[in-house]
This record gives sequence, C-alpha cells and structure tokens, in this order.
Amino acid sequence: AASTVTIDTKVAANAPASIANTARASSTTPDPTPGNNTATATTATTPTPAGGDVAITKTVDNATPQAGQTVTYTLAVVNRGPGGATGVVASDTLPVGVSFLSADPACSHTATTVSCNAGDLASGAGATFHIKATVDPRGVTVDPNATHLITTTKVEQQIDLNPGETKTASVSCAGGLMTDGSFRVDAVDQGTGTLADVHAIENRQIGDSAWQTTLRNDASGRAQAKVFGVCIAVDTHPFIVSVPVTDTQVLPAGRTTVVLPCGPGQTAIAPGFLFQGGDARVVASEDSGTGWSFTVEVPVATTATFSIRCLSTLLGAVGGHTNGLRLTHPSVTANIPAGQTVTVQVICGDTAKGIVATSSLASGLISLGNDPEPKTRVFKVLNPTNADLTATFDLVCLDDTTGGEVNTPAHIDNTATVSASGPDPNPANNASSAGIDVKG
Repeated sequence: AASTVTIDTKVAANAPASIANTARASSTTPDPTPGNNTATATTATTPTPAGGDVAITKTVDNATPQAGQTVTYTLAVVNRGPGGATGVVASDTLPVGVSFLSADPACSHTATTVSCNAGDLASGAGATFHIKATVDPRGVTVDPNATHLITTTKVEQQIDLNPGETKTASVSCAGGLMTDGSFRVDAVDQGTGTLADVHAIENRQIGDSAWQTTLRNDASGRAQAKVFGVCIAVDTHPFIVSVPVTDTQVLPAGRTTVVLPCGPGQTAIAPGFLFQGGDARVVASEDSGTGWSFTVEVPVATTATFSIRCLSTLLGAVGGHTNGLRLTHPSVTANIPAGQTVTVQVICGDTAKGIVATSSLASGLISLGNDPEPKTRVFKVLNPTNADLTATFDLVCLDDTTGGEVNTPAHIDNTATVSASGPDPNPANNASSAGIDVKG
C-alpha cells in the first residue's frame, strides 16, 4: 500500500537561489531495501524584488519673511533605487504660523495637510512639488493664564476567539483624535494552551479616530481578549497632526529595529503595526527622541508595515496666538520572574493622563498587551523562560490643560515626509525640514 502526504511551506524572503528538501521514511519493522528510504526535491527560487529607497528634500524660497508675505516650499522626491517604488506620496503638515494658499495640481489639501502624488518612480526618477503658504501675523497681546481643557477618554471592546480563529476588532472615538490603541490577552481555556498562543498580527490606527486590532488564536481552546483605544479632544484650538508616517519592510529572521521619523516640535503618537506572511512579536516600541522605534523578533522572514502620526506640541493658531501641550514621560523598570505572568503599572502625575504607551522587553519576554485606564497604564507580560528578566515600561502623559496663550512662533520649522506602498530599504531619509524666521 502507498500513502501520500502533502506539506505546504512558505519560502522566506531571504531564501537562497536553490532549496534542497530531503524527506526520509522509516518503519518499526525490518526494511529489505533501505536504499530507497530518502528522496530529495530541489526548488529554484526567485529573489524578492528590491524596494526603492525614496527620499525627500524640502526647501523654502524665503527664510526671513515678513508676516503676511507668501512663502513657497519645494518638495523634491527621488527614488535612489535599487528597485522601483510604487504609490509614492509626499505629505506636508503645515505647522502653526503658516496657512495654506495653493499647491501644484498633483497635490490635494485637507485641513493643515497637503498630499502630493508622485505615482510610481523607477530607480533614479523623481518628482518636484510646490506649496505656497501665507505667513500668519503674530498676536499683539497674549495671556499666560489663559489655558484650554483637554479631555482624555478610553474606549474598549471584548474579543472572543475560537480555536484557530483570526478575528479583527475596532474601537473609535466619539470625537477627537485617537492617540494610541492596544490589546490585552486575558484568558485561554485551561489545558488548551497558554496566553502566548494568542498572537497580534495587526494593531494600528485607522483614520484619525479609530483603532483596529487583529488577533490569532493558536490554542486548541477558546481565548478571550480586549481591544482598547485612547482619545483626546480640546476646545477652541485644533490639534495639528501629520498624515501617517509608514514603512513596509521584509524583515529577516531574527531581531530587527525600524525607526520612523517626526520633525522638530512634534511628538510621535499612534505607533502601530501590521504583519503579513509570518509570525512576529514586538519586543520594543518606544520614543526615539526624533520619532518612534520598533524592535521586532521574527522566526522566519515576514512582511511588516509600521506606522506613526506626528503630533505638533503647539495647537493650531487662533487670533494670532496658540497654546502648547504639556507632556511628561514617567518610566518603570520591573523584574519579571521566571515562568510568571506579571502586571506592571505606570502612573501619570495628578493632572495628566496617558496618551501613548512605550515598552522595551528583554529577549524571551512576551507582551500580552496593556490597558489604558487612562491615568494609569497597566502592562501585562509573560516570562516563559527559566531565568528572571527585566523590562522597561513608559507612558507619554498629557496634562489636562494646555499651557497659557503664547504668540505664534517667530521661528517656524516645517517638515515634509515621503512614503511608498512597497518596502523602503532606508526610511531614515523619508523626512526633511525647512525653517523660516518671521520678521515683524
């Protein structure tokens, strides 16, 4: 009698040009012809196409304008290769102190954000766009005691997963801006697996006011989890936030760090990820000082898309003045005992609430998510190893009131970014800034 077994596999992005796979048959009874107990099949592979390194350079035609004058920002985009780049878009979120006037036909304008479509760029090709803006007048009198109230709220949704099920859940703000989202794995049916059998394959902002999380349950029993979102809203003055800053990469097996940039006067919010084609775990997600840093461990090559938004630390100007956001960053380093699941709390000050969580885990630890309360952030982590390990947890806290009224700034930095729909081998050059000093 004969028996046929079919095994489906995924070819890693960094696989060699030829893969030899040998199968072996054995039996508990004597085999009169052991010479035919092995067979090898060789498969030729096609290399994953190299992505294009898209870069942007931003300049301004007048670095010392008078209030009321028009300045022209030039955004020069180029694909430095080695491969082609598809879906290339340059984005410019105009800061406090300048107001949109016009842009090239390939650009669209929504609120404070201008997006310019460069389309597909072959290696060495580029595109140039122009944005005109009016320099705003500066306020004559301001009141340092005039503040505005900021409200921070939490939304959540239960998610139940059957054995082997992948499920997506989303939460949304009734109004305001979604600054962070998270999940928390709560339970797996006893004897059917562990909390580590629930994998997050998506956790990211969708639009300005929604968050979407996708979990996969690899346990043989049911699993329970929750999805959370953090929303902020303010009266009178609008938040100024960039379009999503994204980077898609094919991550090789092992540990990889990806950094996304923000510009001067901005803070990163809404750090998110989407994994496709393989398992991955985020072991560090933290403020890099000039953006956001993700560190991921993957067993086999996996395609990953990372995203952030860049929030201005000044609100939009009204009547020639603005207000600043007051941010703090408490941190806790904790010991995670061997074989234990531990919760760790990070608490904001008396008048602040947490708007973005950050964490950095020692290799071997598994994040089970976190719960924004939102003054307190409760992190949940599993240590499946035989040794005690450490982890650091942080929380970006936003005060319940803004700073007092201040003049629109005399020095104005304006940052533009570029993104593509495919992998970018060097995201470090995806942002560029140009500054002006307003006279009078």
